[in-house]
Amino acid sequence: DTIGSSANTFGCNNPDFLSCTFLQNVERLHSYTWAQSGYLFGIYRFFESKYLMQNTLKILLVRDIRDALTSHYFSMKYSHPLSVHNEQQRNFILNLRKKAHEMSIDEYVLECAPRYRALYERYAKYLLGKQNVCCVTYEELVTDTTAWMQRIVTDLQLPVSSSDIHSIVNKTDFSIDKENAHSHKRQVLPGDHLRKLQPETICKLDTELGDILKVFQYSVSA
Repeated sequence: DTIGSSANTFGCNNPDFLSCTFLQNVERLHSYTWAQSGYLFGIYRFFESKYLMQNTLKILLVRDIRDALTSHYFSMKYSHPLSVHNEQQRNFILNLRKKAHEMSIDEYVLECAPRYRALYERYAKYLLGKQNVCCVTYEELVTDTTAWMQRIVTDLQLPVSSSDIHSIVNKTDFSIDKENAHSHKRQVLPGDHLRKLQPETICKLDTELGDILKVFQYSVSA
């Protein structure tokens, strides 16, 4: 309950939190006692190494960059919510939405690919392989949630029982009836870039991202 209330108080439901920049919010979170001795839930999509919190356990959730880019296109074009508290963030999303409507999906993902590559390079440099970091994948999360959770519990030696894992998994549902481009939960199956992008685009992404994809054990075309 304490963890949940902390996430609500300092997370996306708090207007004051949303009015600050990401780094300002991280500074604030570090000042709270619970952040020092309990758990810190956050999305470090735009990772900053200065906020590593060396003594904490970390879960790094990664996704095939090519699928992430594909998902990003649809999210920006149709479904990503617009902030009602942060005008700068709202305008940022609106600009991306305009770009997504003006560009094809293939043009969009190729333009965004360098930014995603840089992000995953920081993950690899500062987090991957560290003793207190458990790296798990989106693909396993949505296809075998039990194994995904068990990996986290085992790697980080968390006091979570098998019955607790099964209880959580039983309340988790990633299924959707059919793909809906206007829904934030558009589709969940891995490999969507293969269904949405042109072969030439996939080839270009494999060339540009191949080495960093392999670091995270994703396959690329020869």
